[in-house]
Amino acid sequence: MSQTLSNKVTGPKTRKNGFTLVELIVAVMVISFGCLAIMRFQITAIRSNVVAENMGLAVILAESEMERVKSLSHEELKNEAKAGSTTLKGLDRNGVICLDLNKCPEHIFSRTVSYYPGLPTSLSTQVEVEVKWSDASGARSVFYSAALTSATF
Repeated sequence: MSQTLSNKVTGPKTRKNGFTLVELIVAVMVISFGCLAIMRFQITAIRSNVVAENMGLAVILAESEMERVKSLSHEELKNEAKAGSTTLKGLDRNGVICLDLNKCPEHIFSRTVSYYPGLPTSLSTQVEVEVKWSDASGARSVFYSAALTSATF
C-alpha cells in the first residue's frame, strides 16, 4: 500500500532514455545550417582561387609581352611603334591565340600593346601592355607601362 501512495505523490513513472521527435528535428536543423555555412565557404574559396589564377596568368602574359618589347632593337621598336596599338584576343594561359573562340572557351584573355614614341622624352618610347579578361566577378585587367630609352635597347 505504501507503494501506491508514493506513485500518487510523485506521479507516474516517465521514460528517460531516447530522444523526442522535436529534439531530433532541432538537431537536424542545426547540423544542416552548419553544413550550408561550410558549403558556402567552399564556394567562395573556389571562386577566389579562380580569380587569383586568372590574375596570375594575366600578369604572366603582360610581363612576357613587356619583356619581348624590351628585347627589340631600336629599329624594330620604331617599326612596331608605327603600327600603333595592337590587340590580340582569345589568348589562353600560355599566350596561344585561338581564332574561333567558340571552340576555345578557355581563351579568355585579350592583350593590347600601345606605343607612344617621343614620350616622356624625344629619345624614348612609352610602351603600355594591358591584359583584360572577364570572369564571374566581372571585368578585370592588368596594366604594365615602361619608358624605353635608346640606352635600354
